[in-house]
Amino acid sequence: MFMKRFTSLLLLLLSIVGYATDDLYGVGTWEFHFPYNKPSHLVTTNNRIYAASENSIFYVDKEDNSVQKLSKKDGLSDIEVGAMAYSSKYNTLIIAYKTGNIDLIINESEILTIDDITRANIVGSKSINHINIHDNIVYLSTDFGLIQLDIVNYEIKDSYRNIGNNGKQIEIHQSSINDHTKEIFILCEEGLLKGSLANNTNLLDYNNWETVFDTTAKISDVVTLNQNTYIYHDFNQKVSYQKEGNWIDFMANDTLATRSINSFLHDENSNSILMSFGDFVFQIKDTNNYDIFHSNTWRPQITQIDQEGIQWTTTISNGIRSNFFGEWQDIFPNGPANNDISKFYHYKGKQYVLRGGYTAPYYTPSFSSPTIYLFEEQDWTKITTGTAFGYTDMTYNPSNQRYYFASFGGGLVYQENDGTYVRLTSEDEGVPLQSLNRISCVELDNDNNLWLVSYLASGEPSLHKLTPDHQWTSYTIDNQYASRFLDMTIDDYGVKWLRIKGTSNSNGLYAYDEEANQGRYLTSSFSRGNLPDESINDVKKDLENRIWVATNNGVAVFDNLRATAGDVQTSEVFLTETQCRLPIVAEQGLPMLLGEVANCIAVDGANRKWIGTNSGLWLFNDNGTQVIQKFDTENSPLPTNEITALDINGETGELFIGTRLGVITYWEGTTTAEPTHEEELKIFPNPVNLANAEVLTIQGLAEGATVKITDITGRVVSEKIALGGTVVWNGFNVNGLAAETGIYLIYSVSEDGEEGFVGKFALIE
Repeated sequence: MFMKRFTSLLLLLLSIVGYATDDLYGVGTWEFHFPYNKPSHLVTTNNRIYAASENSIFYVDKEDNSVQKLSKKDGLSDIEVGAMAYSSKYNTLIIAYKTGNIDLIINESEILTIDDITRANIVGSKSINHINIHDNIVYLSTDFGLIQLDIVNYEIKDSYRNIGNNGKQIEIHQSSINDHTKEIFILCEEGLLKGSLANNTNLLDYNNWETVFDTTAKISDVVTLNQNTYIYHDFNQKVSYQKEGNWIDFMANDTLATRSINSFLHDENSNSILMSFGDFVFQIKDTNNYDIFHSNTWRPQITQIDQEGIQWTTTISNGIRSNFFGEWQDIFPNGPANNDISKFYHYKGKQYVLRGGYTAPYYTPSFSSPTIYLFEEQDWTKITTGTAFGYTDMTYNPSNQRYYFASFGGGLVYQENDGTYVRLTSEDEGVPLQSLNRISCVELDNDNNLWLVSYLASGEPSLHKLTPDHQWTSYTIDNQYASRFLDMTIDDYGVKWLRIKGTSNSNGLYAYDEEANQGRYLTSSFSRGNLPDESINDVKKDLENRIWVATNNGVAVFDNLRATAGDVQTSEVFLTETQCRLPIVAEQGLPMLLGEVANCIAVDGANRKWIGTNSGLWLFNDNGTQVIQKFDTENSPLPTNEITALDINGETGELFIGTRLGVITYWEGTTTAEPTHEEELKIFPNPVNLANAEVLTIQGLAEGATVKITDITGRVVSEKIALGGTVVWNGFNVNGLAAETGIYLIYSVSEDGEEGFVGKFALIE
């Protein structure tokens, strides 16, 4: 039996409405921030235009003129699209993925998932590369053969897997059926093959497949139009069609000569083949009838024409281009333009995303563009500094109101108050940077001094301090791996925790205190800290000045207490007997994430620890002894279990999650708390609709505050202690029963027992 799952798209539409305003955000909300600007698939349906990039889908709704995202959180089963197609007869959109999963969107209202291929015992890739629809049968070209899917009965009908030479399993790239000649053509790793559909020929037998052209012909596309099958020769850039068993060059090949095409597709609405090249679209209407028209975009990729004759064309980096809204314009949802995220940074509600930087394992500059993405008020803005490349880190110095950017290969960059960017390199007078200018990180201490590390500063100081008035000091570290410092965290005592990353035998952690002029190299050695693994991936300071270390074998923590060594006050980490601590998770009785590759750490407003691993996203309590939540691709919309970067915006409670497939956010809700309440608390949504499973969120509370929720008579229905500066209530009273609809009051009780009225809200159904 195949597996199927129906999902209503009504929920999709309801959730999309909530994207526009913070007030409609709720705890547990996921949002995708993928690149939507480079579509590789385009499909027109009755009322929508669907476009898919490597890992993202969006559509234009022609009825309400809206542009909407579509993702796992809306009911899709997967993330990386291999092919898309549409059956107008059955009003069904087919989305096939590189994992083998298939989603059918039926009547634009329900999603049906078929996972037969994913669950099948097939060795190697299960990627679906192309979809060819023939009545109710869908031919799926995959990396392991040709599959027949019945989209009426939702079942796999047949599988042609061993049809290559001598019965070898082969990769199928495309297929096309010619009803007139009763032939099926497949484009595969052995060239162009064909089989007869007449007289119930057994196509499971490889002997019944004939080689039309071998790989030397370099055919890249095969399409059937009317009674003829057309092929495109990528080698000599020409079109041929089959007539009465012969292959004839298309009459306009002189026009097509030296034209490298980007697509060669059948367009159902115009009943033609559309080819995109240069700035134009070539339209084949029949064997002796063609047209050329301007694409209205530079280097068009895929062109389709909808039922109203409106042209839709995908672009290289600007989504879809169409004149549907009147003038020609680029259409795609807002988001970062790339997936290669290296680090997050936030300051006063503004969230920055840095891309590129360096490439592991040799840590050479990636030479990515000088681009930074800013997320503010639910909108993305692209920032181009134009002065360096490959940013690895950034910070803001409030004492001189400058943003500083670390460029791995381009030196140090800062932004002037007028918005201009200044690049500092080793060639500038007084700048003590090593010649390669590979700045791996920048960090502020409590006195607003900027500390930065230059990577591979062999024979030169690798640690530098820049005061707010631009005075430099460099520090020579007595450690053989000092040139391999990759990034840094500064604790409340001013100790620099420097992560060492280089070759397999030059990893670990180095703690350095410039005032006491002391340092300690920390490794897996018992006398050097006893780390669970020397491959360190991230280091973070929590709200109690504890240092958390993510390694290839779980997480360790240094409590970083003050100690006395003779007459000197020092951090306990510098005492030779000090070792890291491995938090023991109570329910497992094992050290925290032992055996897991921990890639990154984020600390929320309640001092809880979010850990990104290769197996998903974990949330632990403040001391790491209890697992509160585990998210992975099975129980959440996460696009992949490999989490590479994390950051929590303490003002909004949004957790930013970086993956190889792009950025997503999880609104975990916990905000950073201050000693007193903010002047104006955020209470939302208001009213709270229990029918929509909404939860009440109160933000801006004082640290350690207790919140009492009462009905209008003063009877307490719930009492909660703030996590950071936030309290969340799910609408259930102290007895575990759903509270009645009505008006409710909110009171806050401070740690000293003083109680005050906070606000009120309505509970509705």
